[in-house]
Amino acid sequence: NANGYNFNISTYDEFNYKCIIGTGAYSNGNIEAVAIRVSESQITCQVPLRSYELPESGILEASLRVTWGGGAEIENDGMTVYLYSCYKMAHGDCSLCKNFEQSRVSLNCQWCDNPLQCQYKDHCSAVGAIASCPGPHIDTVTPRVGHVYGGTIVTIKGRNLGAEFVDVKNNVTIAGVACYPVSGLYKPAREIVCILGASDAGVKKGHVLVLNKTFHNIEFQYMNPILQRVTPNKRAVSGGAILTLHGNPIYLGTSLEVTVNDKVCNITRFLMLKKRKT
Repeated sequence: NANGYNFNISTYDEFNYKCIIGTGAYSNGNIEAVAIRVSESQITCQVPLRSYELPESGILEASLRVTWGGGAEIENDGMTVYLYSCYKMAHGDCSLCKNFEQSRVSLNCQWCDNPLQCQYKDHCSAVGAIASCPGPHIDTVTPRVGHVYGGTIVTIKGRNLGAEFVDVKNNVTIAGVACYPVSGLYKPAREIVCILGASDAGVKKGHVLVLNKTFHNIEFQYMNPILQRVTPNKRAVSGGAILTLHGNPIYLGTSLEVTVNDKVCNITRFLMLKKRKT
């Protein structure tokens, strides 16, 4: 709808209103739509229902112009509209579509039963929306090792990882230990970043559990870093020496700081050496 004032009543074809939506490089530049005068202050653009070219995000900001009569343009203050596809915005993810239902209500997106995908609400079948989504799916977990004392930051990426933060808040367990999701880093349905608690049994292995589903194909290991030696073991008082720290393991994928006598030692590189097979 276009809102304004003094929209004249059009009684002849040559005075009909028309909406021109500027899409830039998409959908051949412009989309023209017949406009219907609803009242003195409102016009409805009847955008044709068809497949429009949209960016990967599934939503496109476009300019809107309204003409009437022989092409006279109605003055506006740089009005913009959005062309979007619920299906493309959700990337086939039910939980993300459910998130739109709550956080972006004006989009009218809904996870439909037939076809089983995210659609504009009016395009769903008579049965309507599906109440619940399929179980979560995990693509990656990084890192897959953590410190026995906890504090490891773990990133879980996948699909259907909850529609909102409350879904995952107390619902992530790694090797039997709670991992606490960080609200500000949560990406609905797609990514969970959590801080791992301390292992209750020292060095051990276990699986990842998200939203009450255990992923047996993903194994996580708690380890205790051991510093074995430092070379060279002497340095000049003035500093500047290059030190090499040897350990097994010495780096577990979390942030690492090295200090020598309370002086910060800048880390230049890591070398991961594989054990020789016997």
